[in-house]
Amino acid sequence: MTLLPPRVIGPLSECSTRVRVQGQLTGATVTIYADGVQVGTGVASWSDDVFSLAAPIGAGQQVSATQTVGLETSIASPETVQVQAKPPVVGPVGLRSHLNQCGECVWLEGLVPGAKVELRDGGTTIATGESYDGNARFHLSTPLAAGMDIKAQQDACGTAGVLIEGPPVDILVEKLQSLPTPVVNAPLHECERRVTISNIVHGATVTLLRSAGPNQAACFDLDSLWMGVNPPLVLGETISARQELLGRCKLTSADATPVM
Repeated sequence: MTLLPPRVIGPLSECSTRVRVQGQLTGATVTIYADGVQVGTGVASWSDDVFSLAAPIGAGQQVSATQTVGLETSIASPETVQVQAKPPVVGPVGLRSHLNQCGECVWLEGLVPGAKVELRDGGTTIATGESYDGNARFHLSTPLAAGMDIKAQQDACGTAGVLIEGPPVDILVEKLQSLPTPVVNAPLHECERRVTISNIVHGATVTLLRSAGPNQAACFDLDSLWMGVNPPLVLGETISARQELLGRCKLTSADATPVM
């Protein structure tokens, strides 16, 4: 069977030092090209992965990728991504996540591809990250709490962007006795490697409960996301989920209705 080409995920800019690639096989060697010249390579740990560049990329270049398994190498990505120039002015970022008390992760959007970003409580940095595709998602070193003064700022190619002030942290512990019950999206099929869970409070820790094991946990920065599962789903197993806001909140949900 012919090895299919992976897909480079844009946007990219001349500030980019890493490239996100999808569609490769786990364990495949992925090679990144700019105008046909190799600029990076790495071994894929998943079908959606990020690879570091060994050489800078320039505005106007077309970026593609191949994957190699054994002696077989795919053709290069038929749809290339053109590298953007560094913007003359670096603007503010946007908060895609709602800031909830005891939340442990945040999603920022509107970044220059390749920009570095900081999230701060006043003058204290509580998270740092890098944008591969205009987004930045990170786990916080300190859970969100009442009274925090949340600020965010990006830096693209050494130029600082506009500092933004976030909204006040929402005090959920005073509003809720428990968290909403998650929903496991159906249908599920044997051999699938991802499960979508919805009805989640931003920043909560979600535990995927597998009758065939093992259970898995992740922080959700939106109300509906998919979780990768390893090993893949097996015929006849049931899937449920639970969400929690830990720390001083100590809020938890009922388990989701199991889906087979």
